Amino acid sequence: MKNAAIVIVTSIMLLTIVSCEDMMGDFLEKAPGVDVTEDTIFSSRSQVEMFLASIYEYGVHSNLGLGSPDNGAPAIANSAGTIDAGATDEAEACANWYDPQKWNNASVSPDNTDDPRFSHRFTAIRKVTVMLDRVDEVPDITKEYANQLKAESKFIRALNYFEMFKRYGGVPIIDHRLQLDENLKIPRSSVEDVVNFIVKDCDEAIPDLPINQLGALRGRATRGAALALKARTLLYAASDLFNTDRPYLDFGTNNKLICYGNKDKERWKLAADAAKKVLDWAKEANCYLITDQGIDGNYRYSWQTYDNSEIIFAEKSSDAMGKYTWPWSAISPPTVYPGNAGQSGVTVTLNLVSKYEDRLGNKVDWNGGNDLQAKMASLDYRFSQTVVGNLMRWNSEFPKLQLWQDSGNGPGADANTCYGGFWLHKLYPEEISESVWKKVPNSTLYQLNEAYLNYAEGIK
Repeated sequence: MKNAAIVIVTSIMLLTIVSCEDMMGDFLEKAPGVDVTEDTIFSSRSQVEMFLASIYEYGVHSNLGLGSPDNGAPAIANSAGTIDAGATDEAEACANWYDPQKWNNASVSPDNTDDPRFSHRFTAIRKVTVMLDRVDEVPDITKEYANQLKAESKFIRALNYFEMFKRYGGVPIIDHRLQLDENLKIPRSSVEDVVNFIVKDCDEAIPDLPINQLGALRGRATRGAALALKARTLLYAASDLFNTDRPYLDFGTNNKLICYGNKDKERWKLAADAAKKVLDWAKEANCYLITDQGIDGNYRYSWQTYDNSEIIFAEKSSDAMGKYTWPWSAISPPTVYPGNAGQSGVTVTLNLVSKYEDRLGNKVDWNGGNDLQAKMASLDYRFSQTVVGNLMRWNSEFPKLQLWQDSGNGPGADANTCYGGFWLHKLYPEEISESVWKKVPNSTLYQLNEAYLNYAEGIK
């Protein structure tokens, strides 16, 4: 009986396998002509523009912490984003499972880093090489538009190399379409070579990019974006981190993978000149600083109002997000995101707050005293447009947050999780509430005010 049972079960399994194979065979049988090949992609303008969109999707990161959009599609722009502030000495992420905590608990390793986009960057770079190799074959676009597509692709490649350069120093340079018969073990290049490669891509892209884009098209590359990327790259290259013969680690003969190997003041001039070109471009492109929202509102408007006149380039890949969805739920404190049990929000430390001068330009002494509320109220207007302190409102929907034990009203719901005594509010639009609870997250990557700061630092 036992052997008979085995035979019966085996027969049923075989019948099931055969049946599944027949079913899967029918299901996987493709209708003629539905394969998307490279030839399909480069057969028309509409197809190649879809391919370009995928380059943007993989190649443009976000400064916001994105999970998945409400429609369930993957967010390629995924980044730890705002909560990365918790990896610095100026803030703390309240949730221990956030990636930045790896830096705080010393659990970062070569295979456990806070860089979820590493593979996406090389996907984007590969797509760029395909675009550069074949876009001239598209029959229904002009040579000028083909050149623009190549320029946009080079900008995105440069952007991804900059993001790797600032994290790792020298990385492997892929400047052409790789073939299977090539040696694919490409070594890391020097810091100098990587910087030069980024600058070259930007310089080649600039002439063929549109001067500026408005509205939702600020998510598409322009001359201003390429100029701003070049300026930021050269400023980083001029900094003491890279512009030195004494690297932060001794790599011996490989020191040029993490620094130039010499110190050269000329690099500061290059950075200043590049920033000045951004400022010159802005005049032509009608890109200007926000000055009409009042001294207590200009700064907030510049980061809270999307597609404003200061924004040069922004990431725009995601759908509208609800109040209870990343990135908004990751930024808002537990009082704003009820029931979150301290698993959200970035608490700013006094290290950051103490850097704010008062409104007369004087340094504020935070060493004790019973006038902390008055000191907070005296700070530069940008403080209240960036940070929420004790007895300040998150937005009109919520009462004043009680963050300090000695607030006079007893500890509030936030006192136990707001370790630094202040919440980071920047990048969370005030309009998000129970009634207006969906907003498309736009992450500004390049903004005009940075160019002024870069120029000032370059000419120091």
